[in-house]
Parts: sequence; structure tokens; C-alpha cells
Amino acid sequence: LQVGHRARLVEAQRQMTNRALHYVPRVLAQTGIPDQPEGDFIPESLVGIASDGRRIDTLAYGAVTEAKTAIGEGASTAQALEAGSTWLDLMVKLQVADAARQAVGVMTASRKNLGGTVRVLKPPSCQRCAILAGRFYRWSQGFDRHPRCDCVNLPARHAAWAKAEGFITDPLDAYRQ
Repeated sequence: LQVGHRARLVEAQRQMTNRALHYVPRVLAQTGIPDQPEGDFIPESLVGIASDGRRIDTLAYGAVTEAKTAIGEGASTAQALEAGSTWLDLMVKLQVADAARQAVGVMTASRKNLGGTVRVLKPPSCQRCAILAGRFYRWSQGFDRHPRCDCVNLPARHAAWAKAEGFITDPLDAYRQ
């Protein structure tokens, strides 16, 4: 990853983690949940880091691997470069979104009055996400997603609260409507 490109990716992660710094308190205010943080979140702690914990530039090298693999499979130079570029584009989008998701997760886990998050769709949504709409995830539980998933986490007290507030719904009921 070239220095300028890395700087832009890191800056995008920085902006998204800073947004999360304000997102969670705003959601809590809008849903009537008191904001009770147990410490300070440092957005910079998620910047320049891939969602699997390694440095972002080592993950970005996967674009080179993707291009070389394509060459090995008989692709032209142009096709290989396109494959690497496509891989890099997806990786950048995913890492920026993951920084935001991780920040929301940290902010949620740091509040003693929150038990987790509710999966909220950003339509249009795929079938894999639609079936999971409104699912409650404890803050310590994984958030099932796939490449290009744009679902978001809505901080919640607990599953019963989220259901009573209408955030947890039955996908079959939504389908029938």
C-alpha cells in the first residue's frame, strides 16, 4: 500500500471511529438509555489496524497475492491487475466499516447498562442479512456478516428491552407485511 493510499485509508478509519465516539451517546439519548461509560474510548487504538489485528499494510499486500495468483492461473497482466484492484477495493471498504463496527462494540461493552446490540439493516439488504434483522448480540458475541454487509449495530440494554422497543422483530412477520 503506497504511503498516500495508506494515509487515506488510515484517515478514513480515524473518521469512522471518531463518528462512533459520538454515535453511541446519541443513540442512547434518542432511545432514553442513560449513558454510563466505564472509562474512555481512544478511537486511535483502532486506526491503522486490520480487523484481524495485524497492521493494515500487511493485509493490503493481499492485493499483490491476488494479482500473482491470477497470473499463475493464466490471466493477462491487465486481468491480474484488475483482480488485485478489486480485492484491494473490497478490503479498504471492509476495513473502514470494521473500524466503525469495532468502535461501536468497544463503546457498547464499556457501558455497564448495555448488554449488547441489535442488528439493523440498511436496505436494500440481501437475504442473508434480512433473516438476521433485529437479532440481539451480546457485546461479547460475534456479529455474523459477510463481504459488503452494511448492517449496523444499535446499542441496546438487553434483548427484552430491544423487543419491547420494537427493534427485535420476526423476519417472517416482516415478509408477510
